Amino acid sequence: MNRSASFSTIFLTLALLVCFVSNSAWAGLVIKEKVQAENGMETIMTYIEGDMVKNVMPNGSYMIIDLTKREMIEVTPHKKQYSIIKIDEMKKEMDQAMSKLKEQLAGLPPEQRAMIEQMMGAKPAGSVSVKKTGQHAKVAGFKAEQYKILKNGRPVVEVWISNDLLKYMKKEMNSAKIKAFEKAMGSVDEMLSMMPAGSDDVLKKMKELEKEGHIVKEVDYSDPSNPVVVSQVIAVQKRNIPRSEFLVPQGYKKVSWKGMEKAR
Repeated sequence: MNRSASFSTIFLTLALLVCFVSNSAWAGLVIKEKVQAENGMETIMTYIEGDMVKNVMPNGSYMIIDLTKREMIEVTPHKKQYSIIKIDEMKKEMDQAMSKLKEQLAGLPPEQRAMIEQMMGAKPAGSVSVKKTGQHAKVAGFKAEQYKILKNGRPVVEVWISNDLLKYMKKEMNSAKIKAFEKAMGSVDEMLSMMPAGSDDVLKKMKELEKEGHIVKEVDYSDPSNPVVVSQVIAVQKRNIPRSEFLVPQGYKKVSWKGMEKAR
């Protein structure tokens, strides 16, 4: 997996998680979600307590998000390794890389510079739009509304949005920490979107829909005759979550997050 693609996955996950963080008035929340994988549906677990979020993937690896420290800790149990990604430091590095790229572009012949700039701003061909279908259903016990993302008038993705679930989880949210974190993440995401791998208009439409509520179900229409459910929230539960749940196990080796990216 290349770095930009991996970052896009991380940012999409963050967009789905940071809006749910509550303060210590809640003991904690656990979200269970089924996702489509090569061997069928697998489970992703998300643990939320105070200013901490832990997203556990089916293979056992997990990401800890610390809103106070503005950092992400990626843990790989089968290698007993972890890496820390500090959002502010990553943003600074990307700013420097972007400045260097602009300097290099300025020194190129006009034709070559125009071609590279066009590649950086390239978008998938076709018109992408969102249709509110008016269909409603309950997903994991919460009211949800159906939207379809269309490309050239044909559905490519169906998403079910739950404003009720978003309200439920934002009830006692620490909005100041979330806004600060989202601001930092947003600037990094903006730079990534300038690259071809980040210019997916369908993904951008999904991010826009997240402002309306949490995506509790997603259906892929790659094969219009056989739509496939690729993810669905199946349970949301209040639970006491010990702080140790958000700590890296003792004995794990700390490695550079750049090294973790290259190792994938």
